[in-house]
Amino acid sequence: MTRAEHEDAILALLRAAIPQNIKVESVPRGLDDPKARDVRDGAVWVVYVGGRKRPSNNALSKVHVEDWTWSVFVLAKTYRSAEQGASEALALLEQVNAALSGAKIQGRMLTRQGDQLLPMPEESKLIGYEAQFSINVFAPRAGA
Repeated sequence: MTRAEHEDAILALLRAAIPQNIKVESVPRGLDDPKARDVRDGAVWVVYVGGRKRPSNNALSKVHVEDWTWSVFVLAKTYRSAEQGASEALALLEQVNAALSGAKIQGRMLTRQGDQLLPMPEESKLIGYEAQFSINVFAPRAGA
């Protein structure tokens, strides 16, 4: 499976777990994407943030293991108060973590790498968190 296919699978897992009034989409440019701050009730944005090869002792193998990582940005509006926005964002973060932690894509497990508060400008009227998830994949070696 390609990175895009993995991302589609992550989005499908999230859409099945997140209420329909919350946007769940990919934002290829992360929070710099113009639509990233277009949030009404809440949003869950997924962005591929990179991968890295794992060292291998078997130089003859035609594949190697890579870790691919996605960030999931969870945003909620602070219409009435910052406390309400934080509460809604935390609830969404818990739903994201429950949907993706230990979920499997083609038999391989997504691993939660952690989460953190997102620094959001006050004028955005958003509160957000970032959670990261990785998956190990087998990729062809260069020249194989």
